[in-house]
Amino acid sequence: MSEFSCEFCKSEFKDKSNLQRHIKTSKKCLSKRTSTEYAKTESAETKSSETKSTETAETADYNRDDLLTKYNEALKELEEKKKELAYVKEEFIKLSKYKDRDNKKKVVYDVQMFCICGMLEFMRANNMRPILDETMTEQFKVNLDKFERDVTITITKKK
Repeated sequence: MSEFSCEFCKSEFKDKSNLQRHIKTSKKCLSKRTSTEYAKTESAETKSSETKSTETAETADYNRDDLLTKYNEALKELEEKKKELAYVKEEFIKLSKYKDRDNKKKVVYDVQMFCICGMLEFMRANNMRPILDETMTEQFKVNLDKFERDVTITITKKK
């Protein structure tokens, strides 16, 4: 009895080396082996590409949800800042009619602490130069050279 048989043509061989030689040299078995290996490789590639596409779809869903959440949070933040800026603008308009000293375009504004940064931005947009004491200048990092009008700001704490 033989110990090894060719899986393609069912020929039997006494040892493994004869079987391997047969598979390499026999045109019939070689073509069957090549087509079988190709089919195995193709099915493996198909499976891996299906797995990759599934993983990509799941990742895309996760990323889309994550981005949507971040977008909604950013929108809420923006709305809050718009409301605060509108308040600052209103206060600034009210206060701009407040006091006019020495008729030298020096105006004194009393501003609540929480809206000082927004007010400084508003002033910068309107080419006004705030005159702040040294601690204020350091605290808010204000570039005073960008302002044309001199404006004095006194800050009162929020009640």
